[in-house]
Amino acid sequence: MSTQSLTSDEILGDGSHVTIRKLKPDDVGIEHDFIMRLSPQSRHFRFLSSIASPSKELLERLTKLDEATEAAFVAISMESGVDHEVGVARR
Repeated sequence: MSTQSLTSDEILGDGSHVTIRKLKPDDVGIEHDFIMRLSPQSRHFRFLSSIASPSKELLERLTKLDEATEAAFVAISMESGVDHEVGVARR
């Protein structure tokens, strides 16, 4: 199965556009920015502890997956020509 077949452009209920695709190892930057945009409470719920900023090791663990046992998809929106992660689903 090609990665291309795992990409989908969607229109959300509010009319905004997102692209849903597999998370890639080079998504470290957008994953970092996504985590930093979360409120402290949301970060606590997501990681079950309080973190001020994700470490390099955490970001690598979140983006470099063992495809035999892990999967992650991200929803990406483009704002002012820049991709922003707006959601992620993992298994």
